Amino acid sequence: MTRVSWGSSTKISSEIKYLAMNVDMERKSVWSFFSFLRQAQALIPELQGSKGLVGYAGDAQMFLGKKARFLSVWENEDDLYCFAHGESHSKAMVKFKPATKSFKFVKWEISGSEVPKRWKEALKEIPPSKVPQK
Repeated sequence: MTRVSWGSSTKISSEIKYLAMNVDMERKSVWSFFSFLRQAQALIPELQGSKGLVGYAGDAQMFLGKKARFLSVWENEDDLYCFAHGESHSKAMVKFKPATKSFKFVKWEISGSEVPKRWKEALKEIPPSKVPQK
Protein backbone atom coordinates (compact mmCIF):
# COMPACT_ATOMS: atom_id res chain seq x y z
CA MET A 1 0.00 0.00 0.00
CA THR A 2 1.36 3.40 -0.96
CA ARG A 3 -0.14 6.11 1.17
CA VAL A 4 -0.23 9.89 1.05
CA SER A 5 -0.75 10.99 4.65
CA TRP A 6 -3.34 13.59 5.50
CA GLY A 7 -1.97 16.99 4.64
CA SER A 8 -3.69 20.24 5.45
CA SER A 9 -2.83 23.56 3.87
CA THR A 10 -5.08 25.84 5.87
CA LYS A 11 -6.51 26.35 9.33
CA ILE A 12 -9.78 24.45 9.61
CA SER A 13 -12.71 26.20 11.26
CA SER A 14 -15.22 23.93 12.99
CA GLU A 15 -17.97 26.44 12.17
CA ILE A 16 -17.51 26.37 8.38
CA LYS A 17 -18.98 23.89 5.87
CA TYR A 18 -16.50 22.51 3.35
CA LEU A 19 -16.74 20.31 0.26
CA ALA A 20 -15.30 16.79 0.55
CA MET A 21 -14.58 14.66 -2.49
CA ASN A 22 -13.76 10.95 -2.53
CA VAL A 23 -12.32 9.43 -5.70
CA ASP A 24 -12.03 5.65 -6.00
CA MET A 25 -10.15 4.30 -9.01
CA GLU A 26 -9.28 0.92 -10.31
CA ARG A 27 -6.41 0.29 -12.70
CA LYS A 28 -6.78 -2.28 -15.49
CA SER A 29 -3.48 -3.88 -14.60
CA VAL A 30 -1.19 -4.12 -11.60
CA TRP A 31 1.62 -3.10 -13.99
CA SER A 32 0.18 0.39 -14.38
CA PHE A 33 1.02 1.19 -10.76
CA PHE A 34 4.29 2.99 -11.52
CA SER A 35 2.68 5.17 -14.18
CA PHE A 36 -0.10 6.01 -11.73
CA LEU A 37 2.43 6.81 -9.01
CA ARG A 38 4.42 9.13 -11.30
CA GLN A 39 1.27 11.02 -12.31
CA ALA A 40 0.08 11.31 -8.71
CA GLN A 41 3.46 12.49 -7.41
CA ALA A 42 3.66 15.12 -10.14
CA LEU A 43 0.31 16.54 -9.03
CA ILE A 44 1.04 16.84 -5.31
CA PRO A 45 2.99 20.15 -5.51
CA GLU A 46 0.24 21.75 -7.61
CA LEU A 47 -2.42 20.35 -5.29
CA GLN A 48 -0.63 21.71 -2.22
CA GLY A 49 -0.53 25.17 -3.78
CA SER A 50 -4.15 25.15 -4.92
CA LYS A 51 -6.43 27.93 -3.78
CA GLY A 52 -9.13 26.65 -1.46
CA LEU A 53 -7.54 23.30 -0.58
CA VAL A 54 -8.25 22.39 3.03
CA GLY A 55 -6.60 18.94 3.09
CA TYR A 56 -6.00 15.69 1.21
CA ALA A 57 -4.99 12.07 1.64
CA GLY A 58 -4.67 9.05 -0.61
CA ASP A 59 -3.56 5.47 -0.92
CA ALA A 60 -3.00 2.96 -3.68
CA GLN A 61 -2.54 -0.79 -3.74
CA MET A 62 0.70 -1.74 -5.42
CA PHE A 63 1.11 -5.26 -6.74
CA LEU A 64 -1.55 -7.28 -4.97
CA GLY A 65 -4.37 -5.00 -6.00
CA LYS A 66 -5.35 -2.36 -8.48
CA LYS A 67 -7.37 0.11 -6.41
CA ALA A 68 -6.58 3.63 -5.28
CA ARG A 69 -8.48 6.19 -3.25
CA PHE A 70 -8.04 9.92 -2.88
CA LEU A 71 -9.90 12.18 -0.48
CA SER A 72 -9.70 15.96 -0.66
CA VAL A 73 -11.50 18.71 1.22
CA TRP A 74 -12.02 22.14 -0.33
CA GLU A 75 -13.33 25.51 0.76
CA ASN A 76 -15.81 25.46 -2.13
CA GLU A 77 -16.71 23.76 -5.38
CA ASP A 78 -15.20 26.49 -7.58
CA ASP A 79 -11.74 25.90 -6.07
CA LEU A 80 -12.07 22.12 -6.55
CA TYR A 81 -13.04 22.56 -10.20
CA CYS A 82 -10.25 25.07 -10.79
CA PHE A 83 -7.72 22.42 -9.71
CA ALA A 84 -9.50 19.56 -11.52
CA HIS A 85 -9.58 21.49 -14.80
CA GLY A 86 -6.05 22.86 -14.41
CA GLU A 87 -3.36 21.99 -16.92
CA SER A 88 -1.36 19.54 -14.77
CA HIS A 89 -4.38 17.56 -13.57
CA SER A 90 -5.85 17.42 -17.07
CA LYS A 91 -2.56 16.16 -18.54
CA ALA A 92 -2.23 13.52 -15.82
CA MET A 93 -5.76 12.26 -16.45
CA VAL A 94 -5.15 12.01 -20.20
CA LYS A 95 -1.97 9.99 -19.57
CA PHE A 96 -3.55 7.72 -16.99
CA LYS A 97 -7.02 7.22 -18.45
CA PRO A 98 -6.05 4.35 -20.84
CA ALA A 99 -4.74 2.34 -17.85
CA THR A 100 -7.84 2.93 -15.74
CA LYS A 101 -10.75 0.54 -15.49
CA SER A 102 -12.99 2.90 -13.51
CA PHE A 103 -13.21 6.25 -11.74
CA LYS A 104 -15.95 6.87 -9.16
CA PHE A 105 -16.44 10.33 -7.68
CA VAL A 106 -18.57 11.28 -4.70
CA LYS A 107 -18.88 14.78 -3.20
CA TRP A 108 -20.58 15.86 0.02
CA GLU A 109 -20.70 18.77 2.44
CA ILE A 110 -18.62 18.32 5.56
CA SER A 111 -18.39 20.57 8.61
CA GLY A 112 -14.98 21.73 9.77
CA SER A 113 -15.34 19.69 12.95
CA GLU A 114 -15.66 16.53 10.80
CA VAL A 115 -12.59 17.17 8.65
CA PRO A 116 -10.15 14.35 9.42
CA LYS A 117 -6.69 15.01 10.81
CA ARG A 118 -5.05 11.78 9.58
CA TRP A 119 -5.62 9.28 6.75
CA LYS A 120 -6.85 6.53 9.08
CA GLU A 121 -9.45 8.97 10.37
CA ALA A 122 -10.21 10.12 6.84
CA LEU A 123 -11.31 6.61 5.84
CA LYS A 124 -13.59 6.43 8.86
CA GLU A 125 -15.03 9.89 8.14
CA ILE A 126 -16.21 8.97 4.64
CA PRO A 127 -19.88 8.13 5.16
CA PRO A 128 -20.68 4.63 3.83
CA SER A 129 -23.21 6.21 1.49
CA LYS A 130 -20.38 8.31 -0.01
CA VAL A 131 -18.07 5.40 -0.85
CA PRO A 132 -18.84 4.27 -4.40
CA GLN A 133 -20.13 0.72 -4.55
CA LYS A 134 -19.65 -1.80 -7.36
